Amino acid sequence: RLSLVVSEMCIRDRSYTRTHTYQATHVADESNGTRWMAADTDSSPFITVDLKEIRKVGECQLYFTRPTEGHTWRLEKSIDGKHWQMCAEQGKVQVCSPHIAKEIGETRYLRLHIRRGDAGLWEWKIYE
Repeated sequence: RLSLVVSEMCIRDRSYTRTHTYQATHVADESNGTRWMAADTDSSPFITVDLKEIRKVGECQLYFTRPTEGHTWRLEKSIDGKHWQMCAEQGKVQVCSPHIAKEIGETRYLRLHIRRGDAGLWEWKIYE
């Protein structure tokens, strides 16, 4: 698996007086006890990963939260983080886990737009 760098966020659940962190780094920690979630107010949720260098990506496995509700998504890639190219898409709602994108090609950055379905990921696995 490839290593990645992602952004973070934290939400406090006051009804249980504990803190839930939905950090983007959770998508790569291989733990079923953590996840990344977009903010509830985000009308166009996406998450971006930085592979730290240009790599050839063969496959992405997307483990969405609430997979039985189905998801649609669009995956983009970029060499420089400024110019983006679509490299995979799930246009119809599909119920499965994981969702798989293949033959991504050379890239440094990947950006996943969640178009329909719960805006969160348990895990994002990226393979050469």
